[in-house]
This record gives sequence, structure tokens and C-alpha cells, in this order.
Amino acid sequence: MSANCDITNLVTNQTGYSFVLNTSSLSSGNWVVSPQPIPANAPSFNALQAIGVSGTATGAVGQAIYNVMQNGNNVGTFTFNFSDPYSGSNSCSSSSTVSGLSATNNCPSSGSTFSVSWTISG
Repeated sequence: MSANCDITNLVTNQTGYSFVLNTSSLSSGNWVVSPQPIPANAPSFNALQAIGVSGTATGAVGQAIYNVMQNGNNVGTFTFNFSDPYSGSNSCSSSSTVSGLSATNNCPSSGSTFSVSWTISG
């Protein structure tokens, strides 16, 4: 927590699914790297990054919802939620409508500038 909230979301996709952005939003902050498509079997890369607004007491809080694609067909959705607030604890979570598809992350509970590593599996 500080005036320089910056959260980088590094994503590794260990599945045969690809992910195409459906929608994204920030309730606080600005995009540094707007949500990128996530290819199947992708090694770690900066898929999305948000930062608090410089000179203000804002954090970087938002979500990205992706369509989960298999053989060119949309089979469901996958959501990343992240919060690097100006004040309070950090949090990161994900959810999916595709059975067995999930992600783990190493989101720290405190700190103002950090990278979260997500690993999608299933």
C-alpha cells in the first residue's frame, strides 16, 4: 500500500486452451499493459498490468474476463481479479466456468509494487 501501486500479472498457460479478452475494467488506476490474449501452452509473460494514478491516493484494482477457446470455439469464461489498493491488503483471485480449469498465484498480502505469477492448469 502506497501512492505508487503497480501490479504486474505474469501468466503461464499450461493448457491447450487459448484465452481471448471478453471485457476488462479498472475500479481504480490505469492500464500500463491492457489485457493481452493468452495463447495455449504459453510461457510466462506480462498479460496485464495496472498502476495507481500518479499524484493521487488511488490503487490498481480491476478484473479481466476472457473467453476460453478450444479449437476455435468458446467453451466458457475465465476471470482474473486483482487488487493493489492504496490502503489495505492486496488480493488476487480467479474463477472459471470451465470444469477443472483453474489458476494458482503468488499474490503478496502487502506491498505496493509487485508482480503476481499466475499458472493456469486444468
